[in-house]
Amino acid sequence: MPIVYQAQDADEFWHDTDAEQLANAELYCVIAGGAVTEDGADLTVDIAETTYRHNGGTIHDEAETNALTLVADGSNERWSYATKDSAGGSVLISGTPAPNGSTEPSKPELGDRTLFKAYKIDAGQTIANDIPIKLDKRIRILPFGANPNNNTVASAATLLLPASGGQVVHVTGSVQIDAIEESFQGDVMVVIFDAAPLLNHNGSSFILMGAVDYTPAANDVSIFECEGGGANWREINRFNPATRGGLTGVLEDFRGDRALLCWTDCTFSYSGTLVNNVAMDYGLAVRLLNNGDVLIASDPTNGAFQLTTSATSGGSSMFVARGAEAAQNPHYATNLRFDNAQAAIAVQAAGFGPSDTLLDCATVGNNKAIFRSITTGVLFAVTSDGVTEETTDLSAFYTLDTDALFEVRTRDGGVTWEFLIDGVVRATHSTNVPATTFGMHPLVGIENNTTTAILINNVDFVYAHQDRG
Repeated sequence: MPIVYQAQDADEFWHDTDAEQLANAELYCVIAGGAVTEDGADLTVDIAETTYRHNGGTIHDEAETNALTLVADGSNERWSYATKDSAGGSVLISGTPAPNGSTEPSKPELGDRTLFKAYKIDAGQTIANDIPIKLDKRIRILPFGANPNNNTVASAATLLLPASGGQVVHVTGSVQIDAIEESFQGDVMVVIFDAAPLLNHNGSSFILMGAVDYTPAANDVSIFECEGGGANWREINRFNPATRGGLTGVLEDFRGDRALLCWTDCTFSYSGTLVNNVAMDYGLAVRLLNNGDVLIASDPTNGAFQLTTSATSGGSSMFVARGAEAAQNPHYATNLRFDNAQAAIAVQAAGFGPSDTLLDCATVGNNKAIFRSITTGVLFAVTSDGVTEETTDLSAFYTLDTDALFEVRTRDGGVTWEFLIDGVVRATHSTNVPATTFGMHPLVGIENNTTTAILINNVDFVYAHQDRG
């Protein structure tokens, strides 16, 4: 694309600099960053780290403090531009001051430079931040030929945006990430993690879901939106393709190094109630005690089944599998609605239990890593080494009798266990955790201790997988 210039006429309402900037936007534009901020004590300005285009070439330049010093005329207004050249240098271009107070000053010619900001500097001004007219002139477009879905950047304290301007980026490496390079308000970036860098939550500039630090697994996806201020980013969603309820997503990770322990999407057809010991889709069996039932969900907002105890004391209904070992990094997931807190609940639980007997989840002296609620208590994250339990109150993150996605996982061979609700880590346990050699049971279920019927509703899916032994 050729560079387009236009002669300047004094009576044009649309200045030639604007016309030239738009006509040449594919060659001269700001891909990311480059905010210019004014000093509150003198006429200096800072330019943030930026990636920009100059005559079709892509240039990355580090942040500059006091990059330029604006110059005011002692008697009349003048225009000045903050620009970058072909070598990454910051260049101030100043126009001729107005001849008098009643005449508009002329704008300077931009020339072979990328424009970042324009200033109409009032006469005698000594403070950059007090200049009345400051115009952000950054134009950003996706450069011609860029592939928005094939970008790779290395993890770093400040994660750089892809030089191509694309919105989908693979992040390699495990360096801690504290921030994302400045961009434009409203920008959205989809980040696919190829490794597991720690993401360090910052409540004002790097706002993560759940307001807690997060370490993604390989292939985890986070979606960030740039908020006001340019360098302020908020995580608005996260997921891993292997943690979805459908069989296709579940099986994506089982081509070589992972093994599927159990899975059901709770959608197969049946007549009446499921009977004791019947097999589910894969690996899970139904366990019923004292007239417990598995029924079509009474309020199927997000699922197909409900696990109900009936009105018989000691009634129990559960799905259970076997074969999980902490040393093999098991991962459990289910989407459901736990029952309201009430005295009739002997236990309701989901995760990796100690056996195929649900009440064992309520006993302290059993290896486990589960979500659990007992009688009138709130939901807790619970681990045990067979002697002592470690518990975390989750009431700040989950209200009983509401639908949510629950996940339990370890990714370091059983040293640390993470409890996620709707994709966000809400508890991390590294003490009083299950023995690495103990065989645990993926399960979900509820049992009563009176003649009151209680239930877990909207069971949408259940699955578990781990490293191959």
